[in-house]
Order: sequence, then structure tokens, then C-alpha cells
Amino acid sequence: MNFTTSENILGNATTTDVVAPLQLVSGTFKPEEARDILLTLVDDKISFHRKRNFSSTERFGVEDPISKKRLPELLEMRAVLAQVIKQAAQENKVLVVDSKIYITLEENPAVMEEPTEVKYAANVEDKLLPLY
Repeated sequence: MNFTTSENILGNATTTDVVAPLQLVSGTFKPEEARDILLTLVDDKISFHRKRNFSSTERFGVEDPISKKRLPELLEMRAVLAQVIKQAAQENKVLVVDSKIYITLEENPAVMEEPTEVKYAANVEDKLLPLY
């Protein structure tokens, strides 16, 4: 499967910059299964931002602004998911999950201008990871 144009994925030629939507999670899950799938995804994102923030602090002496903002949001999301999963288990319910990833390709700002190291780390990540 070629993921380079919207024509291949979406069946139209409106833009060559669209790479998605891609179906990430789709199904009906018991609470234990949903916990494994959903909390693992969120925990991986939390780990990514903690490592990124640590790396920025070690290399540049400043926290990564994107990770600093995103970590509290992810921790809150994790707490909400854990509560919903707990409620489903208590009420003997299943969870129906439908999660898609939408991706577009954009110009890399690091290529368009000559950045400093700190600016480079922040600007590149802004474009590569805008929704994290």
C-alpha cells in the first residue's frame, strides 16, 4: 500500500499532502482489553513526552514547551479513560472504540529558515506533532 497521496488513500485528487485517515483502533472490547489497548497508547505518549522533555532539559537547559503543555493533558486523559474503563467493568459493559489518525504533510520550517538548536527542536516538533 502506498501512503504518499490522497488519491491512493481517499480515492480523490484534492491534495497530494493527505496521508490519512488510517484506522488505529476499531472494535468492541471488554474492559480489560480496552485498558490494555487505550492505556498503553496513552502511556506510550506520556513516556514519549517525558523523554523528550528530559532530553531538551539536558541538551538545552530548558523544558520542551510542547511536551510541558501536553503532559498534563495526557495525564488527565489517562485518568478519564481509567475511570470510564472502571465504570464499564462495574456495570458489566463493553467499550466500543473507533479511533482514526489524520495526517497531512506540511513544509518543514527547519528547512525554510536557519534555526538555532533550541528553536529547531521546538519548530520541527510543532509541525511534526501538532496534536500530541
